[in-house]
Formats: sequence, C-alpha cells, structure tokens
Amino acid sequence: MWEGGARVPCIMRWPEIISPGQSISNIASTIDIYPTIANILGDKIERYANDGVSLVPLLNGEKNSNPRNELYYYYGEKLIAVRKGKWKLVFPHVYRSYKGVEPGKNLHPGPYNKGQSGLELYDLSNDIGETTDVAGLFPNIVKELEKVGSIARSKLGDKLTNEIGTESYAAVCGYEPEFIKIENMAVGSSLTLENPPNKKYKGESSHALINGMGGTINYQDKSWQGFEAEDLIAIIDLGSAKTINAVEVRFLQSQVFWIFLPYHIQIEHSSDGKNFELIYEVFP
Repeated sequence: MWEGGARVPCIMRWPEIISPGQSISNIASTIDIYPTIANILGDKIERYANDGVSLVPLLNGEKNSNPRNELYYYYGEKLIAVRKGKWKLVFPHVYRSYKGVEPGKNLHPGPYNKGQSGLELYDLSNDIGETTDVAGLFPNIVKELEKVGSIARSKLGDKLTNEIGTESYAAVCGYEPEFIKIENMAVGSSLTLENPPNKKYKGESSHALINGMGGTINYQDKSWQGFEAEDLIAIIDLGSAKTINAVEVRFLQSQVFWIFLPYHIQIEHSSDGKNFELIYEVFP
C-alpha cells in the first residue's frame, strides 16, 4: 500500500458550489463519497454502518476545514499502514514488488518479486515517493501513529498481528466456513472444459466446478476456478437423460484483487451432446 498504488486524484465539478481551479491536499477516501452525497441530499445515515466522513466542508471552501485527518491502509484484512496528517507509518510486512523483474507486455503485469518493510515513517508532504524512512528522527511521531494503528486493530482487526476487531468479519459474522457443500446432480458426472483455468485459480481438481464444494468469499479458497482472457466453456455429461429442475452457477467478485464477474453467461442443454439449445442468457 505504497502511495504509488493507493493514491489517485479525485476531480469534482459543481459550478454553483465548488470554486474552479483549486487543488485541495486534504486526506480523502472513496469511503467518504457515500456520506458526502448523503449530506448533500440531506439524507441521515445514522442507521447505516459507515466508516466515511462528509467532504462537504471542503467542497464549500470552509476555512481550515479538515473532515478526515487519519487514514487506515488495509489490504487483504491486513493493516499495512496508517496516516495522520502528513505522516504515514508503515508496519512490517511482506509486499509485492516489481523490483529486479522484467516488465510485462501487452498491458499485462510481469512476474512479481517480494520485498520486506520494517516499521517505517514517511513525511508525505516532502517525500511522496516514500524514499526516506525518518522513523529514527521522529520517535514520538512513530509512537503517536502506533496508537492510531492500535485503535484500528481493536475495531477492524489485523491479520498481520492476528487480532480480531470488535467490528471485523470474524467478530460480527463468525469465521468463514472451510467450504460450502452443494448437493447437485452433477457430482460424479463427466466434465469437459474447452479452456483450462488460470494456473493461479485452478480449483481442487479438474472437476472443481461440479464436486459439490463451493468457494467461500475468500478469493484464495482452493474451490474457486478462475479464467483470464479465455472463456469458461464447460460441458457436463450426466450419463443419461434426466429431469433438471434448476441450474445454479456461483461467481466471485473481488475488485481489489482484479477478480470480476463474467460479461456474458449462457446456459444450454443437449440430449445428444452435439446439438445444444439455449435456455438462459444474461449479461451480469
């Protein structure tokens, strides 16, 4: 969660309210968009779970307004860093890196390397590239931001430190199941895939799609099969003519990890394995 991967500009245009041509350096996050729009519309959001703040004071140009002064950098339920004002404290973790590897081609990323960070402090106002760790020069700032991290962990948890927060998934909903059992007629049947799954998401076996074990919300769950740049075309042979009451297909979307829903879904049936009739079609 270095700034090069997490920081993006937010461009707003509202001629009647926002003065044009200004650049605002205050901290803001995508989780602030919802409460900001709700504030503009006059909608009260007290009844909803919300981690954001309204940015309306900034839009109105209110002097010295600073709705958000702290930010938590979470990645995969791991608290990677915290920020307060211009200071950012990075916690020890292993991160993905392109250092020392060849870049990818045709808009695809190249192979990844790994890096290891320590407890590092950066002054983002003077070092946006996070090139100089100044933790040794400002120990009091480090302690202050460590307290911010402790507050985040107590509420949201942190898999880096194995802490379960009071509002984390594990605390609110319980632990994720190891797998979801799905009874279906296809278990034990013949399955043919026209294209193989991506090697990163190949499932437990070649029959992962019909073995009765459904994937959880964890994208690393071995039950999931993933397909990239090639269509998932699967033919299930039940062995004999059978009456089918329903067809269920489950997909996972996790945009943080570049996992998306399919663009187009077609379900067909055949009585001879050669001629197929379309029975369902949807564009999710």
